Amino acid sequence: MPFDRDFALLFLEFVCAAGRDARLRQRLADRLGELRSLSAERLGDPRLAAAVGAAANGAGIEALIFGEASGAATFDHLLTAISKDEARAPHA
Repeated sequence: MPFDRDFALLFLEFVCAAGRDARLRQRLADRLGELRSLSAERLGDPRLAAAVGAAANGAGIEALIFGEASGAATFDHLLTAISKDEARAPHA
């Protein structure tokens, strides 16, 4: 999915509003929980899913501040590092 600056700004505004409003905060938490759950199923590790989700959020913010290429590069570096670490980790 291509980066959409307007959507990213709107989403950040929603996150900020959710920080001040308990009802919106719960709505956001529910949605992020669903996303984290689906990611955990695909990745096979709920902690890794949480970390990837947090990195995606950070990369989105970085893309807004430093440009889309910078945010994408940061996220790509993270995924590459995770892939290498996964490859080295012993599996049961």
